Amino acid sequence: MPDNSVRLWARRAACVIVAAAAASCAAPEASPTPTLGTPKPFTPGDPTATPPGEDITDRDYLAGKEAYGAGDYAAVLPAMQAAIDRDPGLAPPHWYRGMAFWHLEDCSSGLTEMELALELDPNYALALADRGLMRECLDDVDGALRDFRKALSLDPSLAKVHERLGNISFDSADYRQALEEQTLAVEIDPTRVTAWVGQAMALMGLNRFDDFIAGATEAVRVDPYHWPAYKARADCAFLKGDYGPGIGDYERYLAQAPDDADGWYNLGIGYRRNGQLDSAVEAYTRAIQIDPSYFQAFINRGSVFIDLGRAEEAVTDYSTAIGMGEIPAAYIGRGLAYAALGRYEEARADFEHSVDLMPFDTVAFCQLVGVYFNLERYRDAIWAAQEAARVNPECAKDQRLLEYQARAYYAMHEYDQAIEYINRALEQGHYALAFYYRGIAHDDAGHWREAIMDLQSYVDVATAMEYGDEEQADAEARLARLKAATPPADATPKTMSQAIPMSPDGIGPVTIDDGQALIFKIVHTPALTIEIAGNVALYFMGVQPEDGGQAQLTFRVWDFDYLDWDDNQGHNQVSEGSSIFGLANSAPMVNDHGELFIEIRNLGRSPVTLERFQLTMMVLTTDGQQLDLGTMPPEP
Repeated sequence: MPDNSVRLWARRAACVIVAAAAASCAAPEASPTPTLGTPKPFTPGDPTATPPGEDITDRDYLAGKEAYGAGDYAAVLPAMQAAIDRDPGLAPPHWYRGMAFWHLEDCSSGLTEMELALELDPNYALALADRGLMRECLDDVDGALRDFRKALSLDPSLAKVHERLGNISFDSADYRQALEEQTLAVEIDPTRVTAWVGQAMALMGLNRFDDFIAGATEAVRVDPYHWPAYKARADCAFLKGDYGPGIGDYERYLAQAPDDADGWYNLGIGYRRNGQLDSAVEAYTRAIQIDPSYFQAFINRGSVFIDLGRAEEAVTDYSTAIGMGEIPAAYIGRGLAYAALGRYEEARADFEHSVDLMPFDTVAFCQLVGVYFNLERYRDAIWAAQEAARVNPECAKDQRLLEYQARAYYAMHEYDQAIEYINRALEQGHYALAFYYRGIAHDDAGHWREAIMDLQSYVDVATAMEYGDEEQADAEARLARLKAATPPADATPKTMSQAIPMSPDGIGPVTIDDGQALIFKIVHTPALTIEIAGNVALYFMGVQPEDGGQAQLTFRVWDFDYLDWDDNQGHNQVSEGSSIFGLANSAPMVNDHGELFIEIRNLGRSPVTLERFQLTMMVLTTDGQQLDLGTMPPEP
């Protein structure tokens, strides 16, 4: 099961990060990167950004300001009210009361205070800016935008307004505008850490992940104690696949914000992708302890339990998530856990229910293929694979699904279809078991030569890798039976009897007509004396096409084990008078036979003459001798 989406530190970021593993960091946009270092000094506009009333000496006003700076917002309210009662014409105390209400999450009261301040001073730019803040808090975005723009017309130095405009643009997915506003904010006020984070988020929205990390790092430099900046930087690191740095940032953040369920959830994703499965379980558990309704955390912890082989605990987690709603991912996860436990009927029920909930999702169809196969419902397995390919054509190239279809056809004794589908699986990449499955299909279909070739290929790999499995034992038994049987009449080409005998020292000159081939039979030493035959080095010397152009020769050798030509030996194009060199793996051709058949074919448009064709090869005999047969030609 894949991890669910990374949850972000701020609401507006949720539309950007999709999943820590699924996303890839795109190349930077062509537009220039904004300055992320220390910007040039800013000269405040006219009027100044300093709020009116800084010359007020009222003791309650000053006490309220001190409380506001200390974050004691409840104490701000009575102090500023006392100053207003003493002088009802003062606007700044209303601004302080409004911002105190905002910090206390009472935006309605905050809006009332900002309007009172503006009644007293209609050009109070800071009060206009923060009336916009209150309106945005109350979901009056249009009203907020009007206030923000008017505030900037009075005082363009209000960095906080540019930051808010950037956040609104981000929420609307206008990341370029968001970047422009946040960049203005940090140019005006380089110490405004939240604007640095906002600029970084806009860069992430533009898929400029390296710039995002630079911006978040600048926020950390400006304020090492602004913990959300660490979280933001961690989220992008996860997107880039840099789980180590991202985990470190999340651990720093959560040490200061241990009650952030989303943070623990995201850290769990990072741990899992970094291979720290036990730590992932602990992180998801912390998220669940904080928020017992966090069904995504149950689903993801269930996935880690499957990774750890703890399928019973995975069933419990997925069942808990299902108890919170009809969640397709939870049914798929529980189906996987049931399948891991061999409870295929229960797995089938969950996967089929997931299909009912999301008929256009291929995941459940793909999982049903294996479940149906294990339930010996072979037609259903083929149907599920074809449905997956119908919903997503890329599934037609899924090697695992192609293999299941091949095996299902084989189980139904439809060998030609089994061979067709395992061939399709091999088109996606070679793997040893495919040769076994194709080999047994060829065997049961009576394809003697093809069965030997495939089964021998599998046995060679299985022996080298020390599989020692049931398939290897079956393949070896089939090979012994097939090799003991009388080969079909056409197993040896008739042209063998026409082979030209030659010694390892070579033969020549030899002319091969265009489109024709010559077969040479090289007799080395009596077969019974050969222990090992090494690679054959072939030398084609003095190659001369009749038309003076390019020669185009190819060669292949006869494989006595497979009773077929091995044409995976090389293709040569040579110019007049040159020499070419090739290697042939002689062991399966010479061992136990004492002879080697080589076919040289002229694929060109005119006859080609070889001044000489010869070879060298090392042979180890049963009595311990090492024979170097043939000679290496001198340097031209």
